[in-house]
Amino acid sequence: MNSQLQSVYRQLQKQVISKYTSVNGNKLWENTLTELFRDAEGDQQKINLCKKNATDTLTFIENRSKYSELIKKYSRKLERGEQIKRTANYVGLELPKSSNH
Repeated sequence: MNSQLQSVYRQLQKQVISKYTSVNGNKLWENTLTELFRDAEGDQQKINLCKKNATDTLTFIENRSKYSELIKKYSRKLERGEQIKRTANYVGLELPKSSNH
């Protein structure tokens, strides 16, 4: 396994263990991941496809975690103005001062 593929494999394995295996004690995803990477050895086309799929899956898992954190952080009911202000602050913007306040 080349070093780039190993790196992606390790990152994905870490995510699978922390998000799935340790949560429910089922090693199905972890074992399937290992089998997929082992099957790709020796065939450059399979290696490239495996690397792309693993990278896409890793990106999805990481972004899903970030999305869940944001939902938890901002899910409580806020007034519309407060919600807009927090959203603007989150992306580094500040709302202009209103003459009504």
